[in-house]
Amino acid sequence: MRCLGIIGLLFAFGCSEVIDFDVDDRQSFIVISGQLNNGTLGNRIEVSKTTIYDIPQRPQSFAKVSVLNRNGESVVFKESKEEAGVYLIEDQAFLGEVGEEYMLEVILITGETYHSEWQKLPSKKAIDHLSAEVGNEFKITETG
Repeated sequence: MRCLGIIGLLFAFGCSEVIDFDVDDRQSFIVISGQLNNGTLGNRIEVSKTTIYDIPQRPQSFAKVSVLNRNGESVVFKESKEEAGVYLIEDQAFLGEVGEEYMLEVILITGETYHSEWQKLPSKKAIDHLSAEVGNEFKITETG
């Protein structure tokens, strides 16, 4: 019994060492996400900045956000008045063209510039089957 007490004390006090990790707190990451489609709704780009410890991400305001096509034409996105770091399409008449290639360009207020790769706007996928079931089924049994 005395042996168990000594072993318990060793576990309580014997294994503690502080390990410092070399983590650069100043390292941050730009996060750019969004969607472009062939409709007038849902075209939006979100730009934020994060670090290892930042949750939630910090919106990046005052960026220049645009989408370019292969013909050199561009569509400008303006920052939303309701949501910082969210950029909406300025020209609601713009419709993305299926099969056309687009590239996103984001220029931050600091001058940092980000470009996406050229991406082709895919065609809509046809729905070949859709079903739904509504309701509950109860079985009532009687024993006698």
